[in-house]
Amino acid sequence: MFFGIWLQPNTMDAQNQAIDDINLQVNFVNESIHGIMVANKLFELFNQDVNRFVDMDSYKLQGFDNSDLPKSLFDESSQDYYERLSPAAYFKAISASKTIPQKNKILAVQLNALNTDIDKKRFDIEKYLDLNDLNDRENLPGVYGLLENCVALYKNYYKTYKEYAALLDANYLSTSKPSVQGKAAYDVFSNLHQSALETMEAIRNDKPKEMSSSLKNVGLMYVRLKKELAVSSKFSLLNKSPNFNPKIEQFIGNVRDIVEGVPVKENYSDYGMNYYTHNKNAIAKINKYGNGFVHEMNLTIQNQGIPVMEFLQVPHYFKVIYPKKLEIVQQISSTQKIVMAIPTEILDRAVKDKSKTIITDSKVFEVELFDHMVQDGDLLSVNFNGDWILENYSLEKKSKKLRLELNPNGKNYLILFAASVGQRPPNTMAVKYINLQKEEVQIILKSDLKSSEVIEIRYQK
Repeated sequence: MFFGIWLQPNTMDAQNQAIDDINLQVNFVNESIHGIMVANKLFELFNQDVNRFVDMDSYKLQGFDNSDLPKSLFDESSQDYYERLSPAAYFKAISASKTIPQKNKILAVQLNALNTDIDKKRFDIEKYLDLNDLNDRENLPGVYGLLENCVALYKNYYKTYKEYAALLDANYLSTSKPSVQGKAAYDVFSNLHQSALETMEAIRNDKPKEMSSSLKNVGLMYVRLKKELAVSSKFSLLNKSPNFNPKIEQFIGNVRDIVEGVPVKENYSDYGMNYYTHNKNAIAKINKYGNGFVHEMNLTIQNQGIPVMEFLQVPHYFKVIYPKKLEIVQQISSTQKIVMAIPTEILDRAVKDKSKTIITDSKVFEVELFDHMVQDGDLLSVNFNGDWILENYSLEKKSKKLRLELNPNGKNYLILFAASVGQRPPNTMAVKYINLQKEEVQIILKSDLKSSEVIEIRYQK
């Protein structure tokens, strides 16, 4: 009898601790997403300002600085941006926890490092603009290279975010969840949330069919959710929120605009409707900065003390827009500063033929990529030192020039990955460059749906 009385409260404590641990991490991710949103807007302003400088003869660079922003977007100096704790404070609590699994802590470390790298980039770009005269066209690739590096950081952020989301979902499924009032409403919202995330990913990756299918599921779940909220004592307050139901309906309308081909707003015309919908319009109906429906649900869970997992919001992505007047050869640096070994596989495909090697004495190495065979619809992706620098790209109409900032230590490599092989496999790509003897040379890479080829680029000081 005594054992039974002792066991029940301890079991409940363990259940609550597991859910508290999960929500600590959810809040860390969500507040980190809020921080990279602020950085994303600043990167857009840098990009637009430099473009105007190039395209408009009388335009003067505004010299954006970070004086209106805190020293860090993620620690206590930025507390005003956050409702309860800064991402740095959440990360500190995760690191100190004795109950959060090590696997989770590793992903938290990775996400926190990306927070730091993204935050640092705003100062790197500002410093470059202060020190380099952009009237000298030789200095332009440098600033666009820094912006392209931000693109890679945001891609890595999204990859880490998805890994963390999958792990937190698995953690929650494994908990012995206490029974709660309003569980049916919570479960329906979980399905709606998942469909909304899938919709945003389809927009991010420009996949119209998946976009339409996921949006249809959002609509179906919303109809069911309204019925459940009418009878849910715990979640019924959401019906009175000025944000919850309206934001779901606005989200559906925003995505329907892109599905139906509504033109993009003029000030985002260079970015395109996908970027505008994802980063400006639809995302504000989900995330905290727009008092979105996911944020409203999380507030209700917190305020009502409901022992369930809170919901993840959606990270922005970043895209560089180039000036109309000038073709810029983008300069790309690795997010991994030391690569010790060339991978033996990538995305479950073998990496073959490591005998192809380029030797250069230039730290910034320029290559030109073009389709080598008959044009038949090939789509390719290219990986540089672990970063996807081209994805689902066609070289059939025009070659692609790249300036690769090589790591002075460790390995440097390019991998050709076939996104599709067209009508005549395999996928082929020619890599043209200038060798040490100042001669034009080309190397042919081949890739199919089972394997990829690689070139090692050896930097010789």
